[in-house]
Amino acid sequence: MIDLCDDGAEEMFVGRPVERPFLSIVILTFRRLELLREAVASAVGQEFNRQFEVIVIDNDPDSRNDRLLISAAPHLRNAPLRYFRNRHNVGEADNWNRGIAEARGEWVTILHDDDLLDKSWAREMFALLDKRPDVDGLICRRFNLDQREAPVGESRLKSMARRIISWQQFGWRDIRRIDARKLFWECPGNTVGFVARKLDYEAAGGFRADESPNSDHAFYLRFAQRFQMYQYAKVLVSIRIADNSLLKRETHLACAYQDHQIRFACIAAGAPRWWTRLLPLLIARQVTAMSHFYRVAVTPEDVSRMLEVRIVRDRPLLLWTIRAACRGF
Repeated sequence: MIDLCDDGAEEMFVGRPVERPFLSIVILTFRRLELLREAVASAVGQEFNRQFEVIVIDNDPDSRNDRLLISAAPHLRNAPLRYFRNRHNVGEADNWNRGIAEARGEWVTILHDDDLLDKSWAREMFALLDKRPDVDGLICRRFNLDQREAPVGESRLKSMARRIISWQQFGWRDIRRIDARKLFWECPGNTVGFVARKLDYEAAGGFRADESPNSDHAFYLRFAQRFQMYQYAKVLVSIRIADNSLLKRETHLACAYQDHQIRFACIAAGAPRWWTRLLPLLIARQVTAMSHFYRVAVTPEDVSRMLEVRIVRDRPLLLWTIRAACRGF
């Protein structure tokens, strides 16, 4: 069982009841009604021939968005929707855990109020899971929906590099195994697009506040150590990039710190010990990438002082060559 560090949530709304849902789609929200409407629409609109429910967990104890949501979209009264409001703001990790606790489906997936599921997400994910009963957890690839005023473009060279990396990851296969070696190099994504059995979420310990803001990456490592985790080559979810906490400098410094800790945990879980020598190169690449994509003022000096790791120049081609040689894709 997952240890919930809060005093529960109130059920504010129940739409069409589903007695025994096969799948629970959990949506976490906090003061973003317009985005929540889109996320809920993408969830209830799944083209899926099995019973499923949509659960909203509102982390604002003063929220009235349940009423506003139903008022703006009256058809949701007949949707398989349940809306909960936490009695206290419990933070991101414990909010994820609350969603798992309230889920009644055998399988559970979690998304945020600014993310979207393709209408075929559930159908395609479970078509694959039906063929591969050995897979315990499956995450699809994602599309970055950059809605900033000046979105980051992609040059021809970067587009080519992205396709090459995709080929190295999957080749002719539909899925690839995610284990400690893969998680040393990258996190395959946040919770959006990942689905697993509720019992397996619980067996892996759920999400931990002390691992924030990388609770998802740390959870995947624990999950991959106990269960068979795979990534699907298809892009079936959209991650919205806008003005939010991900763009804050302190958030990215915290991410860099937690990523560093998770990489040591990956080595303890089976990745080669000599890979610790690659950490300065990985840190340099991470700082450059997040500074470019998120436009945050984080420097290699900031991260090196925090982690007490020497500064090196960002050398993406060298890192890519080493990663390929280490079969890190």
